[in-house]
Amino acid sequence: MTHSRNTHMRHIAVRCAALVLVAWMLLLSGCTAQTAQTKLYRDASDFYGANIGIMTGTVLDDLLGDVLQGATFKRYDDIAGQLEALRKGDVDGVALDLPMAELIAAQQPEFAVFDQVLAENDYGYMLRKGSELTPRISEVIERFKADGTIDALAEKWLSGDEARMVIDWSQYQLEGRAGGTLRVAYDPTGAPMTYIIGDGEAAGFEVELILMIADELDMGVELTRTNFSSLINSVQSDKADVAISCITITPERSEQVDFPTSYFSGGTVLLCRASDLPATDKDLNSASVTIAVEAASATETAARTQYPNANYIYVSNATDGMLAVQSGKADAFAVDLSTYESSLAAGTSGLKLHSDGIIGDIGKVSIGVSRLTSIPNAVELIDQFLSEITADGTLEAMRKRWLTDRDYEMPDIAQAESPDFTITVGTTGLVEPYSFYVGEDVTGLDVELMRRFALWCNAGLKLELYDWNGLATACVAGKVDYIASNLFETPEKREAMDFSTPYAQVQTVMVVPESTAASKTFWQSIKDSFEKTFITENRWKLIANGLGVTLEISIFAGILGSILGFGLCLALRSRHKWLRLPFAALCRLITGIPSLVVLMIIYFVIFASVSISPVFVGILSFALLFAVAVAGILDTGINAIDRGQWEAASALGFGGASTFRRVIMPQALRHVLPLYKGEFVSMVKLTSIVGYISIEDLTKAGDIIRSRTYEAFFPLLATAAIYFAISTLATYALGRVELHIDPQRKPRRLPKGVEQTDVPDAVNPAPAAKPASTQPAEVLITVEHLKKSYPNATPLKDVNTTIRRGEVITIIGPSGTGKSTLMRCINRLDTPTEGRITVFGQDVCARGVDLTVLRRRMGMVFQSFNLFGHLTVIENVMLAPVVLKHAPRQQAYENGIRLLRMVGMAEKALNYPDELSGGQRQRVAIARALAMDPEIVLFDEPTSALDPTMVGEVLAVIRRLANEGLTMMIVTHEMKFARDVSTRIFYMDQGVIYEDGTPEQIFDHPRRNRTRTFVNRLKVLPFKITSPNYDFIAMTEQLQQFGEKNLLPRRQLDNLRRAFEEICAMNIIPHSPQDYVLRVFTEYSESGKLEMRFRWGGVRFNPFKEGDQLSSRLVMAFIKDYHYEYSDGENRLVVML
Repeated sequence: MTHSRNTHMRHIAVRCAALVLVAWMLLLSGCTAQTAQTKLYRDASDFYGANIGIMTGTVLDDLLGDVLQGATFKRYDDIAGQLEALRKGDVDGVALDLPMAELIAAQQPEFAVFDQVLAENDYGYMLRKGSELTPRISEVIERFKADGTIDALAEKWLSGDEARMVIDWSQYQLEGRAGGTLRVAYDPTGAPMTYIIGDGEAAGFEVELILMIADELDMGVELTRTNFSSLINSVQSDKADVAISCITITPERSEQVDFPTSYFSGGTVLLCRASDLPATDKDLNSASVTIAVEAASATETAARTQYPNANYIYVSNATDGMLAVQSGKADAFAVDLSTYESSLAAGTSGLKLHSDGIIGDIGKVSIGVSRLTSIPNAVELIDQFLSEITADGTLEAMRKRWLTDRDYEMPDIAQAESPDFTITVGTTGLVEPYSFYVGEDVTGLDVELMRRFALWCNAGLKLELYDWNGLATACVAGKVDYIASNLFETPEKREAMDFSTPYAQVQTVMVVPESTAASKTFWQSIKDSFEKTFITENRWKLIANGLGVTLEISIFAGILGSILGFGLCLALRSRHKWLRLPFAALCRLITGIPSLVVLMIIYFVIFASVSISPVFVGILSFALLFAVAVAGILDTGINAIDRGQWEAASALGFGGASTFRRVIMPQALRHVLPLYKGEFVSMVKLTSIVGYISIEDLTKAGDIIRSRTYEAFFPLLATAAIYFAISTLATYALGRVELHIDPQRKPRRLPKGVEQTDVPDAVNPAPAAKPASTQPAEVLITVEHLKKSYPNATPLKDVNTTIRRGEVITIIGPSGTGKSTLMRCINRLDTPTEGRITVFGQDVCARGVDLTVLRRRMGMVFQSFNLFGHLTVIENVMLAPVVLKHAPRQQAYENGIRLLRMVGMAEKALNYPDELSGGQRQRVAIARALAMDPEIVLFDEPTSALDPTMVGEVLAVIRRLANEGLTMMIVTHEMKFARDVSTRIFYMDQGVIYEDGTPEQIFDHPRRNRTRTFVNRLKVLPFKITSPNYDFIAMTEQLQQFGEKNLLPRRQLDNLRRAFEEICAMNIIPHSPQDYVLRVFTEYSESGKLEMRFRWGGVRFNPFKEGDQLSSRLVMAFIKDYHYEYSDGENRLVVML
């Protein structure tokens, strides 16, 4: 039931995702449908019934009433209010002075200036009637007009260049002038005449002019902001001497105020929404214009000649150029007239020809000829052919049929029956009507021309399709003999290839946006786009074929790239520099070069002279690119695996290759697959560039369709949707693989080839103990003058010893004295620097020795467990016997269960290591080592990584093995355990076995001072308490460990903890000052004495006399004696237990 519900939910999720994808395509496609315009204002009469915004305090309604008949005028206090009303649609136009309107339109493209001046105006400064300043200001203005000062100011402030539109206030003395101060009122919203900038300072044409006038009059200036409607009142009420702000001189105003000589003449215009005005063809020869061109084409040459000041961008083909204009990325596109006419025939809308008409008639359409062609006299051959078909009228008939009549039916042209040679022709299939697709076939003027040429030469014809950018490269590299694809002859191309006699003329025109294009409904636009993209001429077959090619390249490149990547990873990890360094350099080279360049180098350079399938080259190229990525991913995954996994497998007897295949690689895949999945999807998407080398993949199919339909978005969206589907399926498939190898998600099953049976409890982990014999036991290991050095340390200096069968040897000593290094050298996980190690009669350092065979007889248990994380517990135990000893799987399983039962882990047989505690994992590691039936087992600090509660679990297993006679070497810090289980103990110090003896000798009667010091140091436990919030539990655990290491009886250990609790917690600490320090020393002497010493500051306080009486009596009941003294401000208490 749950499975059915999950399946149903997945189906719903898939359907929802499909609906979202379709909606996304429809939305994006719908964005291309142009909205209908409600009304366009072409003439002043079109504003009948319109709402016009004017400034309060002006008489524009009277001035414009006759021009804008039937219009309604609305007043606003400032320009910002007028613009907001225009933006919201409350008014249809705003009456402004021409300078203001032009500046606003330049800064805010949503607005445009109606191109008819409605009223001619003179602008002037406004002064109080009869002001004595009027004639003086008029004189200065007339002088400024005469010397060009006002013209220079106008050019500066009306340029729209904000970097220049600033006032240098340091030039003007605003106060303390002999002529007094000129009080100026202005409206700060009249840019560019009067306005304020970000820091609040006044700016504008009139502001700077009045500053210059005042300077001429030797007057300072005081600027006051006010509304435009209050300017007249300001001068009439003597609040200001002069009012400025683009004030129009009218008879009505002249009756109320004085106007000096006009300083500027202009007019009143309407600022409208740009969408309400018909678009006009802009001047293309401007730095603000962007023109799209095809690189190295005659149309580019014509455009650059006609419009040298414009900016240029490159596009790959005519379809992309028209799309750039439609999407606003370019203002115009330079194209052949015939190509533009073909786009109109295909139903392209939203574009028109610029009014400049044909701007160039210099392009010559020719056939490109490769200089590496094997065809003798290739240029003369094509020229002779063109001459003949020109003379007999065939060429003219072809041009009329393809270029004028648009008759796109290819005539029936026979093929040579017994061709003398084959002509390979490169073309794009993207240039209608020269080379384009009808259905699945390439056709066009150039295609017909080359078919006739092949027949004329009695040759076979092979058409190779390339992206436009790859066409010339193919010709230069000799991949094709001729290029026929509306090719224009240019000086640059002439340097790389030869050309035939021209056979057609190019007429360059400029295509610009058509603002009045007919609009379609959303669904009609979708329907038309779908039909043109898929239905017409069965173009869906192009998509299907391209999809097949994309899948072919992606799948085979993925498979081959994965194989090559694996091999490359192994080479990069090789110890041999001669193998590693060349491949590392290759990877660095490949990753440093763009993928497209790699593709073109392989095709046009490496295989330049080889006739080879472009698809095969595509597979090979992307396999190489993918291999480099896979190698890096695999290397990352392998490095993520702990070094201990290699060592654990080696210690079991696996070789390097077997370790990699069975242990490392399966675990690395868990880290690798998420990255591999993303890299594979990226590779699939990257195959979209194969069109450069004559491969018709999915992207190329979309380009071919776009070249016929001139549809901007729909083919791209269809291609994107298919790539999205491919990527999603690939991600899902690889995701399933990822889930399959995830141990946490695998079902818990018995290993393959195994049946569950009742396994008896009999255990055979090691040889049984033998009866005592007078003969010495067999020597298993001999170590002679062993030395191991590292760059910064020498842990082993001169180690000599012999290990016999049946011995249990424990190695103790301070940290860093070479204990673990000795053990790792014995099984050759580390290579000795000097000396000799003989194991089972073989020198492990000798050349040719098979270490894997020796290690299979010598188990090892690591302090970090090193279980194989991708295998269950029982699989960990079974792996080595099945693979290395070729044990039957059922037998290995039963023996593994016996061993797991012995270590108490049989119930966890189907669990994974990550699900076990540390103690459990170490017990499994012991069972794994015993599964190989070793003659000796090496234990490298098997309890160091465990919590104290887990130490006992592991030590109990090792103690049992010791009782059963298994030969063992153990590195440990558990002294009680070492004394109980060992037959010999090595005390190591300073890189040597400092003392070798029985447990009684080492612990009770050490012969060497250094040994005695080490043993005694282990019997003192110091710690201090500085706060009442000390960690009581942690300190009692330290006491517990101290007692166990020193073999204290259980009762004595319990008394030790009770004494600490009662004396410290119940007596000393509660009676100590806040800033006290309590030091506690626990010491166990060789004679068996156990003492606790306490020292703390503060006032005199004897816990047994002045402390809690009940607590004191409890302690006195189990201690032997105590001694207390107070000296130099310090309390000292010694308790003997």
